[in-house]
Amino acid sequence: MAWSTFSTASLSLVAAHDLNAFLANKWYLDAINERLFVQGSRRLARQVLEVDAKVVDGAVNLTGLLALGSGESLKYLETGRAQFYALIVFGGVVGMVVLFSLQ
Repeated sequence: MAWSTFSTASLSLVAAHDLNAFLANKWYLDAINERLFVQGSRRLARQVLEVDAKVVDGAVNLTGLLALGSGESLKYLETGRAQFYALIVFGGVVGMVVLFSLQ
């Protein structure tokens, strides 16, 4: 096969060198794999990490901040007196009756 390939004048020395380089580099499958899959997945992982750091962590931090702020503001309403708590519950029930009776 090599004799028939190199004995004819149709295949130049440059083409033979290119074919040899192509076969020696295993059809460039390693380079294709590196560029397509490895670099592509790294790029995707960087983007997912950026979204996670800004969106997801931001939502969690905002939830914690809201819980902290509401706890700090509600601590002044706590008196330890049962009459006050009963008044709050009674006011809530009256408010719900009024709200549902208007509909």
